[in-house]
Amino acid sequence: MIDEERGITLIAEDGTEVEMTILFTFYSEDYQKEYVLFYDENNPEEVIAASFDEDNVYEVEDEAEWQMCNEMLEKYEATEFEFEEEDQDEEAEA
Repeated sequence: MIDEERGITLIAEDGTEVEMTILFTFYSEDYQKEYVLFYDENNPEEVIAASFDEDNVYEVEDEAEWQMCNEMLEKYEATEFEFEEEDQDEEAEA
């Protein structure tokens, strides 16, 4: 199901397995759920959010949950951008 080191395998409606890459996971105190944000390597611009437990992955259907996941993605992207800038600064100094 979910292996943070390897990714996530989803079963499409036609029964085929689709391998996805996990961006990150987080826990929401407000919803008391674990969430995973992931993408298909063939379409990395489209990030998908879902909640999950030990056995299943669930679609996010509530608009407020979508908003929360989007805010977490924005924070993640901002943090990633900061790390990239630091790496570039370190390389320039070397």
